[in-house]
Parts: sequence; C-alpha cells; structure tokens
Amino acid sequence: MVFIIGDELDAVPYQVLAYQFHQRHPEVSVTIKRAPAFNFGETAGSTDCFLWQTFARPDDWQQHVVRLQPFIEEARDFPLDDFYPQGLADLGGARDPWGLPLLVIPDLIYFNQDLFDAAGLPHPAPGWRWDDFVATAQALTGGEAGQYGFVPSASATPEAMAFTLQRGASLVDNPDAPTAPTFNTQGAVEALRWLADLAHRYQVMPPLWAEDDLYAIALERESLIRSGQVAMWFDNPWAGDQGYKFAIGAVPPPADRQKATDFDSWAAYISAYSPHPTQCWDWLVYLSDHLVAGPGIPARRSLAEGPDVAPEGDKAAGLASMNHQDTRLNRWRDRTCWLGWVYPWFQQAVQDVLSGREPPAQALGQVQSQAEAFLRCLTDPGGPLDEAEARSCARSVDPAYPVE
Repeated sequence: MVFIIGDELDAVPYQVLAYQFHQRHPEVSVTIKRAPAFNFGETAGSTDCFLWQTFARPDDWQQHVVRLQPFIEEARDFPLDDFYPQGLADLGGARDPWGLPLLVIPDLIYFNQDLFDAAGLPHPAPGWRWDDFVATAQALTGGEAGQYGFVPSASATPEAMAFTLQRGASLVDNPDAPTAPTFNTQGAVEALRWLADLAHRYQVMPPLWAEDDLYAIALERESLIRSGQVAMWFDNPWAGDQGYKFAIGAVPPPADRQKATDFDSWAAYISAYSPHPTQCWDWLVYLSDHLVAGPGIPARRSLAEGPDVAPEGDKAAGLASMNHQDTRLNRWRDRTCWLGWVYPWFQQAVQDVLSGREPPAQALGQVQSQAEAFLRCLTDPGGPLDEAEARSCARSVDPAYPVE
C-alpha cells in the first residue's frame, strides 16, 4: 500500500510510523513516497492514500477521494470529538468528513526577538489586545535603518478577515451556511479602518501597496523581514522557520471583542481509485493517533494537549490559538460556491484601502454591491456553481474581473 506525502515534508516520521504500524498489522505494508503537491487528482490516481495541504486542493477534490463517514460509523467508538473543529471544518465537518486532519496550522504573529530585546520591550504573549499591538508596533517603528513595527501578508486579506471577526462582525450572513454578503456592516468597516490606520495613522507598516502587484509586494515584504527591518509579521507555522539570522518568536494574533485567526490543515485522504480503502483507513487512524512532527500542531487534542507535551515556539503559540474563531479562508478560495467568486473583489478593496486610494466604507460598499449583483445573476447561487455561468456573471458585474 502506498502513502504519498508532499516532497516538502520530512519523510522520516512517516517511515517510522509505517514500520510501527506494520508491526501491529503484519498483513499491511505501507510504502512512504514523496511527490510534489501539484495535482490533487493525479496524486489520488497514483496512490492508495495521501497527505495534502487543504488550501492547495482543487475545487473538484471530492470526486477523487472516499467519504470517511462509513468507516467512522463502522468503528462506532472512533473519537471524532477528539479532533479540533478547525481541522475538520474544510473537510466536510464532523458529520461527513472526506479526509482526516493530521496537523492544524493557525496563522500567527511572528516577531523578531532581537529587535524586542534591543528596545528593552517584553515579548508579546497570548491574551494581548489591539491597543497592546499598536503600542508595541509604534515603539518598534523608526530609526535610521527604516524599521517598521508590523507588516501583514502580501494581500493583507487574511488579516482583514481575522480583524473583522475579532471586531464581532462577519463578511457573510451565516458563517456556517452563507447565503448573502455583509461586507459593509459597521464592524467590517471598523476592522478594515483599523488595519488601514496601522499604515496611515500610526505609520507602523511599510508603504508597499501603491501598486497591485502582489508578487512584488511579497518579495519586498520578505526582503524587509530578512534584513531585520520588521518587528512583527503575519504568517503561519509552515512559513515560520525561514532560516532568519535572528531569533524569532510567535504569538496568537491580538484580540478585540473576540479572538480569531485563519486555520489551514494537512489532511490524509483515501484515494477513490485505491483497491485498499480499508487498509488505508486503518493507517490513517494510526497516523492521527501518533503523528506529532510537522508544521502546526497535531489535529487531535489528546496529542496536542497531552500531559507529556511541552510545546515551544510557534507550536506553543499554535496551541494557544485553538480557542480562536476560524476565518475559513479556504472556503473563500472555493470557486464551486459564490464566496470564491466575490473574494477577488474583497481582496482588491483591501489593497485600495491600504494604498489610500479609497476609504474603508466606500471600498466595502462597492464590494457589497458587486457581490449582490453577482448573486442576482446566478441561476442557483446556493448550489454548486457552473463555472461558465459564474465567469459570465462576474464579467457582467465587473468587466475587469480577473478570470484566469
């Protein structure tokens, strides 16, 4: 039986667990292979079961894998409630999972410990608030080297979504089953204004958003971080250890009225083309109960919070983030539902606000109008979208819509 992992992952922990699994199940031999995580369908067609990062799945991913609910029902005592809900959210939820989460990866605030120590400032800790964040960023901005207190991700959209939830607002009417956009609520406007204030009022962010080239922004952002000119930045544990020449720390994002951040996951799937689905299920269960190595934290509470666990660095920060709401950013990338089609308009609105081209209320009001017009154009906005119709509707609302 073959189990494929991404070639960016360390194969040794999986090989060790495969050997231990074979000791318990002599009739099953698991061969660990590494392959580039480029094509979900091709990977499913070339293996029995495999590991995949959730954000990188294609829209049609479910046709290539097996539902796990029949296995769960047959097991009867399978501890599904031991899994963090953030890991299950993008797999169909606890009622009908199509994959088994192994690692949960929250977005965190990373910080340059050397800059904090040089300024005589305490390192940020879980439980800090927006005001604490602003004061810290201001104290670490300036100097001859052109130092900045904070830099968000290139698009700054994950931060805008997290800050909206933290403000007690939402960008949709029902986070669990969205039927209408709510981009222009007071809470959403306040959250985007606060993000913009970091750039324009408090001036703790570098002026990277004058143009819309996200690739160029990402390169400049990384250059500033590596050169030691940024005190804090938004990232996830997958990107946390980049070989920086300074000590880095991590902490959950600051909170306002609520706590929120985005969560991704590495999940294991059973290929729909495998002749060994039962053996795969046994292997996935074993992995979920033993795998602790890798980015983020184990997806099961019993592993992540066990009495013998003493997490450090971004793993400790990740564990401290598990009481945060999930922005569900992966859902906003899914082009089979309307969220995936209105997301580029929201992303553009965030960039327009950060660049100073538009105020938050105007930018979000425009996104609201575009999203409502897009939904009116669709034949069935509540069902899986027809790509051709969705593309046509998006272009009818916005002739400059970025359709690949």
